[in-house]
Parts: sequence; C-alpha cells; structure tokens
Amino acid sequence: MTKKEFNEKVMSFISPDLSNIHDAFIKNEIQANRVTGLSLFAMSIIILTLIVLGLTGVYNFSGGGYTALSVCLIDFIVGMLTIFVTRGKGKVTKYIIIFAMAGGMSASYSFIGYPVALFVVVPLLLSGRYYQKGFVIYAISIVLFLMTSCGMLGGAFGNYNRYLAGLIENVDTMTKGQLLAQSLLHVLLPTIFGIIVVGIVALNTAIHGKSLAQEEMDIKLKASQTENELKLATDIQANMLPRIFPPFPDHKEFDIYAIMNPAKEVGGDFYDFFMTDDTHVAIVIADVSGKGVPAALFMVTAKTLIKDHTQLSLTPSEVFTRVNKMLCEGNDAGLFVTAWLGLLDLENGILQYVNAGHNPPLLKSTSNEYKYLRGKRGLVLAGMDAIKYKMEEIKLTPGDRIFLYTDGVTEATNEEDKLYGDDRLLSYMNAHIDEPIDKVLNGLRQDIKYFTGKRAQFDDITMLILDYQNQANSNLIEKIFDARVSEMNEVNMFIETELEKLEVPMKIMNEINICIEEMFTNVCKYGYTNRLGKAKITLLPDGDYLTIVLKDTGIPFNPLSKVDPDIKAKASERKIGGLGIFMVKKMMDEVSYEYIDSMNVFTMKKKIREQ
Repeated sequence: MTKKEFNEKVMSFISPDLSNIHDAFIKNEIQANRVTGLSLFAMSIIILTLIVLGLTGVYNFSGGGYTALSVCLIDFIVGMLTIFVTRGKGKVTKYIIIFAMAGGMSASYSFIGYPVALFVVVPLLLSGRYYQKGFVIYAISIVLFLMTSCGMLGGAFGNYNRYLAGLIENVDTMTKGQLLAQSLLHVLLPTIFGIIVVGIVALNTAIHGKSLAQEEMDIKLKASQTENELKLATDIQANMLPRIFPPFPDHKEFDIYAIMNPAKEVGGDFYDFFMTDDTHVAIVIADVSGKGVPAALFMVTAKTLIKDHTQLSLTPSEVFTRVNKMLCEGNDAGLFVTAWLGLLDLENGILQYVNAGHNPPLLKSTSNEYKYLRGKRGLVLAGMDAIKYKMEEIKLTPGDRIFLYTDGVTEATNEEDKLYGDDRLLSYMNAHIDEPIDKVLNGLRQDIKYFTGKRAQFDDITMLILDYQNQANSNLIEKIFDARVSEMNEVNMFIETELEKLEVPMKIMNEINICIEEMFTNVCKYGYTNRLGKAKITLLPDGDYLTIVLKDTGIPFNPLSKVDPDIKAKASERKIGGLGIFMVKKMMDEVSYEYIDSMNVFTMKKKIREQ
C-alpha cells in the first residue's frame, strides 16, 4: 500500500461521506412513489370493475355516478402514467400523483357519498411515507379543498338524499338549499374533521418517520466507520508483517516465504523473520488466543517484544523467558500466545529453537521427506511469569526446509465437521516436496479452501517456510573487521589483495582504497561511541563493475544526508565536515544508503574496466 492510499483510508475513516443520508431519503421518496402507484393501480381496478358492473346492469348507477367514476378513473390513470414515465423519480412526481389520487377519491365522493370518505384517507396516509412535513401539509390542503368542493357539488345535486334519509327526517320535502345545509352539517363537516385527524396522524408519521430514518442512517454510518476502522486496522496489521519476497536477495544461503489469512478483519496470528547480524536469521510464528481487535493488539505487543529481544543477541530460550515475564504484567484480559522461535546460523546450519505451546514444525531433512519436529513443548507465553524456557538445536544441511504454521491449518473444518488434520498436512507437504516454496504455501492454502468447502473460516491461517541452501554467491568476497581505526591496515591489505586478483588498474584501485578508508573510518569514529562493534566489507564483482558494501550495527546515520561543501569558498570560510563523503560521491559511479534490520548499509559502485 502506498502512502497516498494509506492517507486516503485514514481520511475516509475520519470524514465519511455524508451524502448517503440525502441519497437514503431520495431512495425512500422513489419507493413511496412506487407504493402510491400500486395503490392507484388497485383502486383503478376497483373503479373499472364498478363501471363494468354498471354497464352490464348488475349495479345501477345514475348518469352522475358514471361521470364521477370516469373522472376518478382518469385521475388514477394520470397518476400511474406519471410514475411510469418518471419511474418514480423527480421532484414533482409525488405532487402529481397525490393530487391525482385525491382528485379521483373526491370525484367518487361527490357521487357515492359519506362512506367513501374512508378511502380518501389513503392519499393522506401515503403522504406520511415521504418523511416531509411540508408535503403532508400540501396533501391535507389538496384533500380538504377537493373533498369540500366535490362534497358540496354532490349535496347540491342531491346525491346525498338516500344517505341523509337515515340521519334526518323529512328529507324528501327539503329544498336543495336545505339539503346542501344538512349535507354540510351532517356529512361534509364530519368528513373534514376526520380528514384533519388523519392528516395529523400522517404529519406525525412523516416527522417521526424522518427521525427514525435519520437514526437508522446514523447507525449505518457508525457501522461504516467501524468497518473502515477495521479495514484500516487490517492494513496496519498486514504492513507490520514482512511481505517482500525474497526478503534478503543478497543472501543466497536461504530463502523464506510466508502468508497469513485472518479469519476476521484483524487477527491474532503473526509471523516474522529478520537478520540479527550478518550470519544469523530468526524466524517466528505465533498465535494469540482470542480473535478480533484485542487479540490483534496483544499480537503487536508480543511481536515487538520478541523481535527486540532476539536482536539483543540472546538465545531463543532467553528471549522467551524475558518476553513471557513482560507479557504476564498487566495481562488483565487473560490472553496468551503460543509461539515458536528459531535462530539459524547461516555459516554452519545450526538451528536453535524454542517452543512455547505451539504446533510442532515440519522438517524436510536429508531423508527428502517431511517429518514433524517433535521436542520439548513449553508453556504458552503470558501463562505464568516464572517459567524458564528450554532451548533445543538441530543442524540443517543444504536443501533442508522447515515449515511453520498455526493451528488454523490443521483445525480447518469442513461441512462434515472433519478437521484438516496433521496427517493430511504431512501428506500434502510430502506430495509437493520439491516445488518452489511460494507455490507450496499458496497451493496448501487452496487445498485447505477446497477441503473446507462452503464452511466459513473460523481461525487465522498462517504459514512460513525457510529453505536452507547455504549457497553463497561464488563471486562474493566478504570480511568482517573490528570497527577500530587501528584495523585500517588490515582493511587496506584485504582490499588491495582482492583488487589485484581482479586485475583492477592502479588508479582505480587507489580511488577505491581512499573511499573505503573514508567510510570505514567514519564507522570507527562515530558508529560505536560506547562499545566495540564490527564492520563488514563485501566486494561483489559483476562484469566491468565492482559493488562495495559496508555494513555495521552502529548508530543509524545516513552520510548522504550531509550537504555538499562549497569547494569554491576559501578554506577559512568552509563549514567543517562533509568533504570526505563529497569526495566519495565524486570518485564512485553510484552511492546509496539504507538502514535495514538495525544495520547501516552503505553501497558504492565503481567501474573497474577501462574501455
């Protein structure tokens, strides 16, 4: 992951996109429009059925009844067409369809009378689904206006006579004016009151609906923030594990490959590998009890402590003894770690290791088959603070491999509740014994996935292979010196001897000697201020060029960070320092600096063959 991608993930977590709230209300409005369309369709079927019944003589309507039903049907069809054309989208869609629905209901009300008022509440109740107070007030106003107008028209033309006959005596002797007054008093006003009551309900529905929708969106946003946080934690955790392969391309004595698949966004497993000095490589695999964020935090602590203590030149048993005591302190959550640590001497193949309750590794030795490396299995880390761990050792020969894994491999479970198991793991490894180590692990991961089928992964799966070859580069020339100025004569003799073998011209040899002397002296004077250290000089000839690498474990310092001196200025005006490294830059074709695995690595490249 690049720095830019990492920063974007952080910012997306801190400032999530709030436009989703607006999008949610737009989506709700579209859904409400479509629900209203379904209601219009259902009511259109009812109105059409009534018209057909009237035309076939099943039910007898007056002329005014057909007119009212026809107007109602036309209004409903207009609303449905609006939804069909706009697909429920658009700001004015809801206004058109609510107006059409209210108009159709009111038209039928003018003919059928008081009982149909129960159906007029439908557009009001639907208006509450839009979560907009202003729109509900609009719907109430439209319904009241149309209901009042159509109701008075119905009363004026005598359509309420048969209904009023059940409420008022002497209806048949009343004039149209008296009928209109009685319809207003006994029918229209109660209807208006009912509409207002239903309107208030719709208004409250809109207000509370919007509030609930807002709360739901807030919950979703918080869930999204949590998800982003977990994704960020996943990236941070993944970046803590070494993932560049091959990890040490200048070391031909061994190769390492590792993978980890957490069961959740963050896991408790971890692996690590690092050089403790020029001739020793450490490999670690561990599994923290529990899952999720607590296990991941404990994992970070354990990984850091193990690496820091291993780089102090302690034996694996001393590392685990000290780390265990530190992990026990303040471990209120009661977490623990199963772990395996190995320290391989690249020069003689001696592997020292210690096991803290972890699965036994698989070792491929001279027998050319994998076998479990059984041995003493100590208590888990963070179990008891007084534990002293015991170390064992074996000797690896070129071609040997050691495979480390966590119990997520052997305890992977399929749909029949069967475990992947030790035997299947051993069989797979022996069936792919000569394959490249990256293909072995990726193939094993696929085999586990095939075995488990649709069963969800419930535990982290972590694997690591170290392939010991002890095949150093045949052209590589190396020597380690005490980082003391008095060793300079030995350094010069080593350089001159090797450059003479390479038949390097005298002029170029002198330039190389000057540059190495400058850099070696800097290490002696400033790299180790309070202790005696070592410096390793490596010569790697490659055709017409010679690469010189100077490594030390002294104080981190990049000599290339110094500003070049102004060589044109007078000697009395120049700042002290920087002239030596400036000279090295000028004499060498390429120079670079890195700080890797607690080591200063200064590399120089020089053309040693004249055209």
